Amino acid sequence: MGLRSATIVYTGQGNLRSLVGALRHCGIAVDIAADASDIAAAERLIIPGVAATSAIVNYLQERRHWDAVQAYVQGERPVLGICAGMQEIGR
Repeated sequence: MGLRSATIVYTGQGNLRSLVGALRHCGIAVDIAADASDIAAAERLIIPGVAATSAIVNYLQERRHWDAVQAYVQGERPVLGICAGMQEIGR
């Protein structure tokens, strides 16, 4: 069974448009998490980022997504962190 859908947690970093385009090109349905409930309901989560990890954490905390991301990761569900997004998964 291949990857059919994924939810992206926008971190304020990275090129969201390129990531969405690449996933859709591969036939993957993409959702952008609008709130913490979208993160909790995700089957697969992608956390992009290209800058300082503290900037990503601050961005997610301001939007009340940080706790949801941490709960998702601790639930041992499928998650892909890209660049600084990967560093945040282990935080």
